[in-house]
Amino acid sequence: MAAQEAVPLMRGSDNEEAQAHTMEPKKIDGDETAMHETMETPGVHNSGAVWQTRETYCEPGFKGIFASYYVALCAVFAALGGLLFGYDQGVVSVILTEEQFLTRFTRIDEGSGNAGFWKGLLTAMIELGALLGALNQGWIADKYSRKYSIVIAVVVFTIGSALQTGAVDYAMLTVARFIGGLGIGMLSMVAPLYISEISPPEIRGTLLVLEEFSIVTGIVIAFWITYGTRYMASEWAWRLPFLLQIFPGLGLGVGIVFLPFSPRWLASKGRDQEALHNLAKLRQLPTTDRRVQLELFDIRAEVALHQEINAERHPKLQDGSASSRFLLEIQGWFDCFRRGCWRRTHVGIGIMFFQQFIG
Repeated sequence: MAAQEAVPLMRGSDNEEAQAHTMEPKKIDGDETAMHETMETPGVHNSGAVWQTRETYCEPGFKGIFASYYVALCAVFAALGGLLFGYDQGVVSVILTEEQFLTRFTRIDEGSGNAGFWKGLLTAMIELGALLGALNQGWIADKYSRKYSIVIAVVVFTIGSALQTGAVDYAMLTVARFIGGLGIGMLSMVAPLYISEISPPEIRGTLLVLEEFSIVTGIVIAFWITYGTRYMASEWAWRLPFLLQIFPGLGLGVGIVFLPFSPRWLASKGRDQEALHNLAKLRQLPTTDRRVQLELFDIRAEVALHQEINAERHPKLQDGSASSRFLLEIQGWFDCFRRGCWRRTHVGIGIMFFQQFIG
């Protein structure tokens, strides 16, 4: 589907007849009839409200989870990335007060000079790493898929956790915290993205709540684990909590490989056949189902529109070279602050900023 073909359809051409024939759907899996019937459904692609005419997959909200159990299970599994984030935040707040930990890292003991600075630096390194990891994850998720970018994030997080477990001095622990933060930032970006792209519209918001729920759950688990290990006489009182966070990370990294790819990512790569099959699998419906066909059609139209807009805004960066892809990634960040987008950008930044600001 050429990018320019989607523009009249999405932008609302004044010519009704031209609009009806602007986008010819690809024949997917030999089922041209299903897509054709979808397109001719009255009110689906016109000036009326789409949600008043489209057929839904399930009831909105919490009830819809039971009707879409497979995608809900995929979302729960992907939300383990949030659990790792919460666990790491919770575990360090207790470990910093343990006598066994302070004996090894005397620099942050209250009796030493500038203990507050060194303790704050150690705590902040994970946030600094998370900032850089989140900023860097966009192009990785676009190039290697949402699924495999989660695997990459888990590898980085596991390396950081292993180094924290075996840290022998303050410098090593600080670097390890930074590396672990990179992985956490990458997971914090791509896990909600994956969840949102595999979820049906009716329960997308409900499933995205799992990310925040997992963060809080991770904090609670970390508190109870450190409560139990603090009475250990050896350095395992603080090494064991660092070690234990590796296991849910490894489970996420291995298990995510068996989950479906994001249909939106597949469509963005022109892999429409795979997008159809993955979407049908996520919805637990046949590929000929009218709702699946319509959702895929909407995904393809949105992808084409984004490609068209991108080509209009940055015509000199469309040669596909590595430098052009890098510059397009940078320009994508600047586009968030363009007129018409900056309000939404500020709302998103503000919500996440104050979430972290209030602890």
